[in-house]
Amino acid sequence: KIEWFEKARLGIFIHWGLYSATEGYYNGEETCGIVEWIQSREKIPNREYERFAEKLSADCFDTDAIADLVKYAGAKYMVFTAKHHEGFAMFDSGFDDYSINKKCGVQEDIVKKLTDSMRSRGIVPCLYYSQGVDFHEENAMGNTWDFERPETERAFESYFNGKCKYQLRELLTKYGDIGVIWFDVPWGITARRAKELRKYVQAFQPKCLINGRLGGDTSDSDFLCMGDNEAPYGRVSVCAETAATTNDSWGYKRGDKNFKTPKMIIELLCAVASKGANLLLNIGPKPNGEIPCEAVDILKSLGNWMQINSDAIYATEASPFISDFSFGWVTQKDKNLFLFLKDPVRKITIYGLENEVLSADSMAGDKVETNAACGELSLSLSNVRFADDVTVIKLVLDGKPNVKNILFQQEQNYIMLPCC
Repeated sequence: KIEWFEKARLGIFIHWGLYSATEGYYNGEETCGIVEWIQSREKIPNREYERFAEKLSADCFDTDAIADLVKYAGAKYMVFTAKHHEGFAMFDSGFDDYSINKKCGVQEDIVKKLTDSMRSRGIVPCLYYSQGVDFHEENAMGNTWDFERPETERAFESYFNGKCKYQLRELLTKYGDIGVIWFDVPWGITARRAKELRKYVQAFQPKCLINGRLGGDTSDSDFLCMGDNEAPYGRVSVCAETAATTNDSWGYKRGDKNFKTPKMIIELLCAVASKGANLLLNIGPKPNGEIPCEAVDILKSLGNWMQINSDAIYATEASPFISDFSFGWVTQKDKNLFLFLKDPVRKITIYGLENEVLSADSMAGDKVETNAACGELSLSLSNVRFADDVTVIKLVLDGKPNVKNILFQQEQNYIMLPCC
């Protein structure tokens, strides 16, 4: 059931919630830190925080346009924040009135429209749900300013069997097949509760994956979650994913203009894929649902690159080399090696590859001259037209890549020591 996920390599995260309506401001002043935690950081009472619903609308949340953008970017799945730590449902929940439909007057079910739009374009819809932290619930974890009872003395089981399971059932029964339930911050989720939650999800959708932030131990999850914006340094031995922001905040923060360049994003994708992991790239819509133009530009540039180079990303495995390279990164697929060059260079040398190279070309079609002798492979790139971001070279080998599993000092003295 995880095969589609392992082959995907690229997903899009969408953080949109009541926190988006704050735009990162409270009492007229811009706050520090990521916007999704603004209620906790500023200790905003629920009765006051709820007023931000007046500024949240779906007027510009065009699910078809968003799905088109996600597809063009080359993503194979999408994760949407159905309920974040603030406890506000971004779908038409029957649990209570703390939702975008009942508080903001939105008539249509946003999650229904979004999942339908994604699915119609071949993108696997996935949903984020904060299972332990809920600032709006007195028996959940997180809110210590409205609810004075210590978290250790709260009736967490009441919240767990109440709102948590009620809304998860809604998400798993109202919107068709869901690829992943993306849990986050497992405060209060003991090993027993994690196993119970896994069984609960699978009872409704046996093929639905669960990410590595469920709680309990890793056996209750289907894939490893790296830390936020934490790319793996070495090859990962299990199915893994790293979530990363396009700027600094996950949700929309008006003052956060620190957007990464398209080249930085493409390099991050290449680096993560070379370690055998997926990249989940985040965008944060504005209070009215509009995607910031900077994020749109990033996804379009990423899509332009993927139009040419996607074969070097999809369904690939981690680099067979234990050494990193100064020129960039490597992935492998079947009898092919893909070399990602982050900057123009005239020649590179690789040590330890025991295969014969049958052909070598850039993904744009430029011929690469090769010379192999005594375990040393030299590539002459004088005929290659380098891209402004990352140029990919495809090596077709005489078999599956076979690399000597010993330490080699690769070009420019880079050595990667194997992990213990």
